[in-house]
Amino acid sequence: MQEQPPYSPTSSDEDKSKGKGRAEGKKSVKEKGAGRSVGGKDETRWSLVAAVRKAGGKLGKERVTYVCSNCGEGSSQWWGMCRHCEAMGTLMKYVPGADSTASEGSHHAYRSWIPQKSKEMVPQSLQQVTKGVDQSGWRIPLSGSFGTEIARVLGGGIVPGSLILVGGDPGVGKSSLMLQLASIVSENIGVGESSAVVYVSGEESIEQIGNRADRMSIKSRNLYLYSSTDIEDILDKIQPLSPRALIIDSIQTVYLRAFAGSAGNMTQVKECTSALLRFAKLTNIPVFLIGHVTKTGDIAGPRLLEHIVDVVLYMEVGKLLLQTQFFLIN
Repeated sequence: MQEQPPYSPTSSDEDKSKGKGRAEGKKSVKEKGAGRSVGGKDETRWSLVAAVRKAGGKLGKERVTYVCSNCGEGSSQWWGMCRHCEAMGTLMKYVPGADSTASEGSHHAYRSWIPQKSKEMVPQSLQQVTKGVDQSGWRIPLSGSFGTEIARVLGGGIVPGSLILVGGDPGVGKSSLMLQLASIVSENIGVGESSAVVYVSGEESIEQIGNRADRMSIKSRNLYLYSSTDIEDILDKIQPLSPRALIIDSIQTVYLRAFAGSAGNMTQVKECTSALLRFAKLTNIPVFLIGHVTKTGDIAGPRLLEHIVDVVLYMEVGKLLLQTQFFLIN
């Protein structure tokens, strides 16, 4: 038998290996730039603030929630009986992001869209923080008799980046007064400031809100209306406007896709409020949340909700004086 010579790569084999290397190089470059937004800008979507963070650690355990199939209430651990509706054997295991309906990029941390890089964020002295800041004009001013009353309760105006919860009895006029407040904020425009104010309703259509604005003689051109209950969708749609303020009506009607249960349950209310808190702090955009109350007069949702927000305003109509009063809780 004739002995075969040892194998040596031909030119065609070398071309294939080089082509494969170039393809792998392009793939790695593409993966590195996957975090950038469309259009070549390094701007990140605002909706990522509402995305669920991937669990850390070597095991990478995912967060598990048990949801009642009868009433929709969620619990962090399994019980034989639902604590809300007292139904037996109705708690079902749910893993956020396990299905196809979970939002894309839900594994990204909300900190990925912070304007500053983590290495650049270092503790600063009080003088560095307050240097060049005009404290007298830092708050958003409110004009008119109604705006002056709210500004007085808030200590002189709306603090940028604050999260304010507005509660009150049904029919007291929370939606109407917040619509009036949105009109006042949109009309007080400063130099170099955004004039847009977005009013988002999960209970009414934009036509219904527009009809109410017409009855109240609100004609502001900078007031934008939107009807949605998806937090990530809301943050995506308002990003091009870069609004001066955001109003959510109400916190019990919005939800996050990555969490189990219907809108209004304890888990959804807490997680949506936490996501909007991060959004307000990182964008410096004040957010107003309208909240429902229970039969006992407390704001609906977990008690923790009142501790998450910066300010709680409760609207009450007096029996003798037909005017709305505001009470500052915290």
